[in-house]
Amino acid sequence: TPPSIEGFDYKAYLTNQGIYSIMYYPEVQIVEKARGFRPLALVYQLRERLSRSLTRTLPEPQASLAQVIILGLRGSIPADVKNQFIRTGTAHLLAISGVNLTIMAAMLISIGVAVFGRRYQIYAWLAIFTIWFYALITGFQPPVVRAAIMATIFLVAELLGRQRSAIVSLIMAATLMVIFTPQIVYDASFQLSVMSMVGLVLVAPPLQSLSKQTIEATLPGKFAELSIPIADSLVVSLGSILAILPLIA
Repeated sequence: TPPSIEGFDYKAYLTNQGIYSIMYYPEVQIVEKARGFRPLALVYQLRERLSRSLTRTLPEPQASLAQVIILGLRGSIPADVKNQFIRTGTAHLLAISGVNLTIMAAMLISIGVAVFGRRYQIYAWLAIFTIWFYALITGFQPPVVRAAIMATIFLVAELLGRQRSAIVSLIMAATLMVIFTPQIVYDASFQLSVMSMVGLVLVAPPLQSLSKQTIEATLPGKFAELSIPIADSLVVSLGSILAILPLIA
């Protein structure tokens, strides 16, 4: 049984990852090879090749950072670089984000519409397939899965000609994730991912409206036009921060 550590619930931390026992100095013997699920093995091989391509293309520590941010591979990042991120309070940048998937989905939809047009809605199916393939490549990490489910719900709504709602898709995504993996509710990345989206959907829009009204009332025309986009960017971040602040505290 994992031991108790003062100030840190190590047992609960491991339980959230499906680990209930630990073993020191085990002796490992390989019994068989190449007996796994073949399609999944091919995905892991592709992930490894992509990792090696980043290593060959970029110098260090940029290569390790790219592996973390794009592929979710954290094992190769140098300890001193990781500690620098921790000391500066920017360690969250090392966590793979649903933003990556959102950018990919937007690019694929644009490319799909440009190449195939809107006929047969090929662009939507292409985006859905690639979104889930990327989620698989990155190891189905909670923020990516949440973004993948939300993007899929949005695209399916478009395929069916139904109204799209960010808060409904967020609730559905969180519900599905908890149904399939109940212990995920204790996962910090899941909590932060969901609450940051709550901030973007519910908190940021009223703040954007308030900031726009304030700027238009206090600044002359051209200054207001220049200031509103800047304020919008800041307010979006502020909305997300306000939603996750209780968790961080």
